[in-house]
Amino acid sequence: MNNQPKNLVVSEQLPNDGGWHWDRLVTEANHRLSQIGKHGKRAKIKVTPKPGKPISAQFSLPSLGQKSYGLDLPLNRNNLVKAEEYCQLITTQLVAGTFTKDWFYSLIGKDHKTDQKQQEKILTCKEMIEQYKIHYFRQRENNKAAFFTWKNDYRHIESALTQYDKPITLQIIRKIIEATDNNTPNRTKHINGLVSLLKYFDNNEFKSVIKRYKTENNPKPQKKYIPDDGEIMTVYNLGFIPSLTCAKKYRHRYLQWKFLYSLLAIYGLRVHEAWNIKNWDKPVTLKDGDWLAIADDTEKTDNEKEQGKYIYQQFQGKDLIIPAILDPNNKDYLLCIGHETKTGYRIAFPISPLKHDWIQEFNLLQPLNLPDTSTPSKGTNENFPLSARAGLWFRRKKYGFTPHALRHAYNIRGHNLGINQKRLADSLGHSLQMNSSNYLKHESDLSKLQGIKQAITDDRTKRNELEQLREENTHLKAEVEKLRTKLVVCQA
Repeated sequence: MNNQPKNLVVSEQLPNDGGWHWDRLVTEANHRLSQIGKHGKRAKIKVTPKPGKPISAQFSLPSLGQKSYGLDLPLNRNNLVKAEEYCQLITTQLVAGTFTKDWFYSLIGKDHKTDQKQQEKILTCKEMIEQYKIHYFRQRENNKAAFFTWKNDYRHIESALTQYDKPITLQIIRKIIEATDNNTPNRTKHINGLVSLLKYFDNNEFKSVIKRYKTENNPKPQKKYIPDDGEIMTVYNLGFIPSLTCAKKYRHRYLQWKFLYSLLAIYGLRVHEAWNIKNWDKPVTLKDGDWLAIADDTEKTDNEKEQGKYIYQQFQGKDLIIPAILDPNNKDYLLCIGHETKTGYRIAFPISPLKHDWIQEFNLLQPLNLPDTSTPSKGTNENFPLSARAGLWFRRKKYGFTPHALRHAYNIRGHNLGINQKRLADSLGHSLQMNSSNYLKHESDLSKLQGIKQAITDDRTKRNELEQLREENTHLKAEVEKLRTKLVVCQA
């Protein structure tokens, strides 16, 4: 199989940096907001374009000028929609001349007067963590993984603070931080959690001490273990055999996880992206670098073309048909990833090791058979994200690496095969910088050594071929010279 497709198309002509295209989304929202209200009496969204950063509304008030007012929302897709709704309501109040700060705080679910009273009251540690927890989940009311992230990031802080029915002190701060080892990611997590908690209560009393702990905490970057292609094949062949004690009703799950494993290995997908494949059994049409439509089997057009059970409409110009993966005439196996994912629309292409065809060897050409879940992009249940569930499966089966490590392995495989770096980055949904630095830093020394050895072997092969050509050239010159001598003799 050819690992480099001829017609690779990036479905959105925008930089893929591992996150949503926040600048574009905020700009589009502000453009819509600019169509309502009037100059000087109009609110717009102000945000640092990075997931998790707070969203603000920017507008002018008499005698105060233009300022930004926090909406008590961290940046994510759902909250961006909510922020736009807030700005529409603020604009309405500004135009009508009825805007007040009390109304604004009521709008965002924060009673300003009650807040002031709470600030005047000295809260106990237990009251602080209880109030902050309510705030934390209110910010993430549409996030199915909120409970999981709270448990992961704050459970130790919550456990420590609920022990104290007294105001927070420097000793308590120190005790929480020093419960973790210095120079570890765990301490970083504790420090960041305390910073967010104290910031919510506008408490700057311990700022300098926490900053000192933060400066002195320098965890070494952990190098992820990335399996080589041989290990990946071994796990595929041996890692999905049900145990003898496995109940019959659960045995089908092994095949489901094996299928997901194949997708992650061959295409370097993020776990949730497997549930957002758009062209598995139907083709997708791209128009000017963006999705146009997913073909409908019932659709009839003048230019219809039937191949097996798949019908597509042929378009002219810049439009491009990406065939279904299961189309028997498909040879490139380009994968269309939908916009409900971390980096939005994109095209991913398969990469197999040299002398292997994982599409066939991993039996990928079958109906989608993904692990059972009702809400794959957010989680398998209210509190357990699918990525965490996949990680748990890998740990329990003792594969020796994480699902995300297959994504790194895909990237390294592509580099070693000499695939164009821009195409490789586009397939992964990365910027070129992230793909060539952040991801490759996890390449193992063994993999690097193998790459160097392969490069030396390739160089020697080229040198040997060159020497052989030189010898053949010398031999041919000698033969030509002999023929010339014979020709002179004959003419004489």
